[in-house]
Amino acid sequence: TSLFLWMSPTIVGLLLAIPLSWLSGQLGAGLALKRVGLLLTPEAYRRVFELNRMLVDGYRAIVREHRLRAQVNGVGPNGIITFTDRPLKSYREFMTADEEAFRLYWFAMMNRGVMPAHHYGGDVWTVSIVHTREDIETHLGAFERIAPMFR
Repeated sequence: TSLFLWMSPTIVGLLLAIPLSWLSGQLGAGLALKRVGLLLTPEAYRRVFELNRMLVDGYRAIVREHRLRAQVNGVGPNGIITFTDRPLKSYREFMTADEEAFRLYWFAMMNRGVMPAHHYGGDVWTVSIVHTREDIETHLGAFERIAPMFR
């Protein structure tokens, strides 16, 4: 029985996957799920992408202002800062990025109440539907305060 209890979340998920997929594909059910806020709309995606663009552009401005050896990239809801002096074009180049600088960045941001991404330099941040402009401004404010550490 302990194996069954341990596996029960997976079993329930498997049992419900097909009926929920079918149900959510029905127009009436889809509209109902949208009304109660369970499905993302194109407007929600646009808002998330706009917030991430604000974050990426803000990071780039701070990098330029402080003349940091860092690259900032973003697409959709995701972004990344890589501590290197040139744009990265391959995985091999990515592996030459300064991992210690990223670790310092991560801890410094965490100490200011912002969790930018996972603590490993290969991970990206993700802006979600619950983030606000204020969250982005808080994030950028924290990065602005720690940027001088990377000159």
